[in-house]
Amino acid sequence: MTGEQMEENFGITDYSFINASPADSADAKIVSNQLLQVIRDVPKAVLQDYTTAIATQKGYLGQQQIFFSSIAVILLIISLFHIVNSMSHTILTRRREYGIIRAIGITDGGFYKMILQTGILYGLLADVFIYLIYNRVLRRVMNYYLAHVLQFLHYTTNIPNLVLNGIMVLNVVIAVVAVMFPAWKMGKENIISEIRR
Repeated sequence: MTGEQMEENFGITDYSFINASPADSADAKIVSNQLLQVIRDVPKAVLQDYTTAIATQKGYLGQQQIFFSSIAVILLIISLFHIVNSMSHTILTRRREYGIIRAIGITDGGFYKMILQTGILYGLLADVFIYLIYNRVLRRVMNYYLAHVLQFLHYTTNIPNLVLNGIMVLNVVIAVVAVMFPAWKMGKENIISEIRR
C-alpha cells in the first residue's frame, strides 16, 4: 500500500517498507533474529519473514516445471515417431521409381547420395518453418498473452542461439536418418521386385 492508503485505512503515517534478501549461505532464522533486535525500538515496526513461503513456492514451481517438461518430452517422442514414420512411408511409396532409377544404372553411392539430399532438404525446410513459426507467430502470441492477459509481464527472454542451432541441426539429422533407413532397406532388395511393386 502507499503511504496515503495506510493513513486513510489504518491511521498509520510515514509508512514505508524495506525488502531484504539474505545471502544464499546465510541462515534465514539468524538473520530474522538480528533484524528483530535492530527494529525492536522502532515504534509500529513489523518484520515479516517470507523465506519459508518463498521456498514452498519455489518447490511448487519446480514440480510444475517437471510436469510440463515431462509432457513436452512425451510430445517430442510422439512427434519423432510420427516424423520418422511419415518420411519412411514417403520414401517407401516411391519404391517403383527408385527401382527404375537403380535399373537404369545409378550406383548405390549415387542412390544414397540422392536420398541423403532429399533428407537434408526435408530437414532444412522444417528448420525454416520452425524458425518462422517461432519468430513470427509464437513469440508475438506469448508476448501479447503475458502483457495483456497476465498484465505487466513482458516476454523479454530469447531461446539461446546454441539451443536454437542445436534443435535445427538435430532436425536435419532426424530427417536424414528417417530417409536413409528405408533407402538402405531398398538398397538390399532386388531391383526387379521393386519395379514390379
